[in-house]
Amino acid sequence: MTFNYESWIKEAQGRLELLYKQRSAIDDEIANLERGIAGFAPLVKSVWAGPDAGITDSIRNIFRREPHTVWYPRALRDELLTMGVKLGQKNPLATIHQVIARMLRHGEIKPYVIDSKTGYVCADEAAKKQVRMPPPTRDKK
Repeated sequence: MTFNYESWIKEAQGRLELLYKQRSAIDDEIANLERGIAGFAPLVKSVWAGPDAGITDSIRNIFRREPHTVWYPRALRDELLTMGVKLGQKNPLATIHQVIARMLRHGEIKPYVIDSKTGYVCADEAAKKQVRMPPPTRDKK
């Protein structure tokens, strides 16, 4: 019995063509969804930031969106995940702490101590008037 190379190539080309069409349709759908999300994002509280969003800008957006909320690192991590930000780092909390330290140095946020735990709040004057606690974290501790 011999292998029919011509038949296999025709079948493979047909399959490849189908996969290219499917990929094109998926790319179109992704582009449409991204445009829709970007259009509706200003209307909702929790904004999907997408998998390619930078962690620093995403954290800045959280503080700007919720200037009266005291944010703890774990709550920031949970909010980033809710927003769709990929946290591919080995230790995302360490990265979040680094971003917080930079934002503190630049005066973008201020520390806010409650029950000997340090949280952070937007440094805007308006944020100092009324402070709210963040949503509970996913950790059970």
